[in-house]
Amino acid sequence: MSDVGGDRPTVGTEVQLTPLRKGVSLTGSVETVVGGTLADSRLVVRPDAPQLAKAWAIKAGDRVEVFWRELGVGLALPTQVVDVSSGDDACWQLRVTGPAEPSQRRQAVRAGVQVPIRVHVDGTDTVGETADLSEAGCRVLVDGWGLPPEPGLPAEIALDLEDGELIAPARVVRVLVRGARWYISLELRDPSEQTRDRLRRRVFAELRAERARRADADG
Repeated sequence: MSDVGGDRPTVGTEVQLTPLRKGVSLTGSVETVVGGTLADSRLVVRPDAPQLAKAWAIKAGDRVEVFWRELGVGLALPTQVVDVSSGDDACWQLRVTGPAEPSQRRQAVRAGVQVPIRVHVDGTDTVGETADLSEAGCRVLVDGWGLPPEPGLPAEIALDLEDGELIAPARVVRVLVRGARWYISLELRDPSEQTRDRLRRRVFAELRAERARRADADG
């Protein structure tokens, strides 16, 4: 739900949080709303996957779009990070920077899913594990060998999911070399609706499990 004439979500609302420099989303919930008007509003939001949120190194000054639904209408609220808590919950304090606008944009919700993966790129097969996953792509951790693949190269991925192997064409977006290991970000190329649906199911299963673990810890 929202208040101030539908301009901001209320406490407890489930939201999608999209750091603009990432272009992918995390689900989360609104913990606190302060400010009597939209102009002086601040939100405290709790991402559902705090470890992934920490890995993204969100910092003060980053711009974040907050998306939620009100009476079936998608609303997108522009905000800017004021502070990030150092605790296990990794809450973000956000300052509202403009009015909410109707949004039909569909963001790919991402979760910290670790599953075995094989990546075929530039004639070479590399085996590793996903660091995170969405219906739009994944970030993969592999042991580096030779030269890292160039961004833009076509690839094929084979994911070991609970309902069987998923094979899909992809594209290398970026590579981060950390010592002998590489983080390879991959974007799926024209995935079918069946592929998207299988990935969504796995992502939301992980988010539900993360919420359950957090509830057990709080209890």
